[in-house]
Amino acid sequence: MLRNISLLLFPLLLLCACNKDLPVVSDPEVTDVLPFSITVRPEADSRASFDGAAFGSGSYVFAEGDKLYITGGGGNVSGELTLVSGAGTGIATFSGSLSVTGGYLPTAETELNATLVGSQQGSGFFTISDGRIATGPNYPSSIACATLADLVQKYSHFTASFHFGIRQITLTQQTVFLDYFIELYSSALTGSPATVRMDIKSSGGSTLFSVTDVPVGGSATVARMSFIAIFPASADLQGAQTWIDNGSGIHCEPDFANDLALSANKYYNVSRSAIDVFTVEAPSSGTGASVTFNYTPVQYRRYSDGVWSDWSDYSSPIALSPGEKVSFRGQRTYYTNTGGNTPLISVDNNVYIYGDIMSLICDANWVQQSSVVENAFKQAFKGRTNIDIHPDEDLRLSATNLGASCYESMFQGCTSLTKSPVLPATTSAASCYKSMFEGCTSLTTPPSTLPVTTVENSALCRMFYGCTNLLSAPSFSNSLWIVKESGCSEMFSGCANMITPPPSLPADTLGYKAYFKMFYSCSNLKSIPEFPHEPGETYKLAAGTSAENGSQDGLCYQMFYHCDSLTTLEGKQLFNSSTQLQLGCFNDMFSTCVNLTTVPSTFLPATTLAPSCYRGMFQQCAKLTRSPDLEADTLASECYRYMFNNCQKLTYIRCLATTNLGNGYTTNWVGNTVPNNNTCTFVKAPTATTWPRNAHGILSNWKVTTD
Repeated sequence: MLRNISLLLFPLLLLCACNKDLPVVSDPEVTDVLPFSITVRPEADSRASFDGAAFGSGSYVFAEGDKLYITGGGGNVSGELTLVSGAGTGIATFSGSLSVTGGYLPTAETELNATLVGSQQGSGFFTISDGRIATGPNYPSSIACATLADLVQKYSHFTASFHFGIRQITLTQQTVFLDYFIELYSSALTGSPATVRMDIKSSGGSTLFSVTDVPVGGSATVARMSFIAIFPASADLQGAQTWIDNGSGIHCEPDFANDLALSANKYYNVSRSAIDVFTVEAPSSGTGASVTFNYTPVQYRRYSDGVWSDWSDYSSPIALSPGEKVSFRGQRTYYTNTGGNTPLISVDNNVYIYGDIMSLICDANWVQQSSVVENAFKQAFKGRTNIDIHPDEDLRLSATNLGASCYESMFQGCTSLTKSPVLPATTSAASCYKSMFEGCTSLTTPPSTLPVTTVENSALCRMFYGCTNLLSAPSFSNSLWIVKESGCSEMFSGCANMITPPPSLPADTLGYKAYFKMFYSCSNLKSIPEFPHEPGETYKLAAGTSAENGSQDGLCYQMFYHCDSLTTLEGKQLFNSSTQLQLGCFNDMFSTCVNLTTVPSTFLPATTLAPSCYRGMFQQCAKLTRSPDLEADTLASECYRYMFNNCQKLTYIRCLATTNLGNGYTTNWVGNTVPNNNTCTFVKAPTATTWPRNAHGILSNWKVTTD
C-alpha cells in the first residue's frame, strides 16, 4: 500500500521540482459544516413561570425571530439556529448548522452551550457578530415601567448546557424579575404626583436599578405603586433598599432583603408597606396612653380619626386614645440615657413602638443618614416595662455604620418586649449591642439574622442575657468571622428556655474570652452550633490571662455550663488538629452538663496542647460514658486537670500521651469517677510506661490496653 502511494506522489513531486515559479501555499484551516437541530422543552423548575399578568402560571412563549446560539468544543464549535416551529408556544424546535474549525471532530459527549436570543433583544441586550454572541447580556440600569410579559420577552437570559449527541434540552432562566407592590401609609408623597421615579440601591447607597414614571394611586394618606425591576440571577440584593425619588425621602426594604439570596428560575412578587418614621401607638384594645418625648428639639404629628396632622414642634405630653398614634422626627445626633433616668419616651400605659429610629436623626433628612455616633441610643428605653414592638410592624435600626455603645442596654429590663428590632448592620462597633435586651423576660422573637462579620470588643456581650423566654437564637453570617475580646461573652447566658442555638459559629479568629459563658445555664438547649474545623485551615485562638492552675477566663470558659438538656455532641468537632491551643481555652466548657452521654471520638482533634486547655472540660457530666480520643503525645501543664472529675458513668478513656503523665498534667482528672473496676478500659500509647494508678492517672482497677 505504501509503495502504491509513493508511485502516485512521485510525478507530483517531479512536477513541483521542475516548476520553480509556483508559490508555496499552506493548507487552509479545515472547516466542516454540520446540519443540526434541537428541541427546547420545559421541565419542572427549568424556567421562570408567568402568563403576562400574574405570577405562578404559564411559561415563556417563543416568538418568530428567536434564535439559539451554540458554542462549545473548546471554542471549535459554533452555530446559529433559527426557530422552525413552536412560535406562540412554550415548546420550540430550532434548526441550522454548526461550524467546526481546526479539524476538530465532535463526539457525542462534546460539551455545548446554548443561549436564546429573542426577537425583541436587538436593542443592545445582546450584540451579535459573525454568527456569535459578541457581548451580553447587558442589563439596563433604568427602564420605563412595562408589563411582565414585555420584560420577559426583552430581558430574559435563557441558557442550557448539553452534549453534542443530545437533541432535546431545557433552558434555564438567568434573569430575576421583581414585581413590586408598595403601599405608603403615613408618609404621603409630596404634591400628590401622578407618577414617581423609584431607585433600588445597595446597602452602600449606590443605585442598582431605576424605574421611571411609576403610577401612583390611592387616597391622600395611602399611596400605592407597582413596578417591575430586572436583575441578573447572580446579583446580590440582600440589604437593598427602594427609594422614592420625589423629594419625600421615603424608602422601604423588600421582604427578601436579609434572608433570601435571589436565584434563577423565579419571579419574586414583593409586596411591602413603607417603613414609617419612629411611631408610638396606643393599642386599640387598651385605655390609651400619655406619651412624653424627653429629648428636644423634636417634631411630631399624630394620627387620629384616620387622618395625619401636619408636623409641629413638640412641647408637652401627648394624650393618645385607643388606636391613635404619634410619629416623631428629631434634630439630634444622639439620645443617650447614660444615667438610666431619662428614657427616650415616658408613657403611663402600654404602647407599641415601630418605624425607623433613624427618623430621630437630623429631622427630615433622616433617610440620608446611615451612621449613628457613639452612645447614640444607649439605654434609650432601659427599664420601660410598658413598651413593646407592634406585632404587625417592625422597629428598624437601619444604620449600617455604628458607633461604640450606640445601642448598649437599649431595651435592658423592658419586660413587656416580645420581639426585637431589625438589625441590618454588617459591621459592628465596640459594645454596640452589649446588654441590648438583657432581662427582657418576655422576648420570644430575636432578629432572624445578625449579619455582622467582625464582632468588635464586647459587641454582642450579654446581648440576650436573662431572656428567659427566648426559644431560639438568630443566625450569624456564613462567612468566617473575627470575634474580638469578649465579643460574644455571656451573649445568651441564662436563656433557660432556649432550645435552638445559632446553626454555626463560623469564626476562625477568636479573641480573649470571645465565647466566655456564651450559653451558660441554657438548661433547655438541645444541641450546640457548628464550629469551623476544615482540614488545613489556620485558626487563631486567644489565651486566658490568669495563672494556669486557676484560669477562669479562657476563650470558651463555661460556654455550655449547666446546659442540662444536652445529651449528645455527635456530628460535632472543635478546631482541627493543625491548631495550637492556648491557655485555658476550653476550661469547664461542658462542666455540669449532667445529661450528656455521648461525645464523638473525633471531637478534640488537636495534637498540640496548652496549659489548662481542657481543664474541667467535662467535669460533673454524670452520665458521660466515654471520652473523646486524646491524641496529643506531649501534655502541657494542667491540660487535663479535673477533665472527667465526677463523671460517674465513665467506662472508657483513650489517651495516647507519652510525656508529662500524672499529677501536674492530669491532676485529679478521674477523681470521684465510678465504677472503678475491670469492666472499664483505658487505652494508652505502647511507650507510655509511667502512668500512675490513681485519680491522677489510671484508676487502679481499670483494664489497660495499648493502641
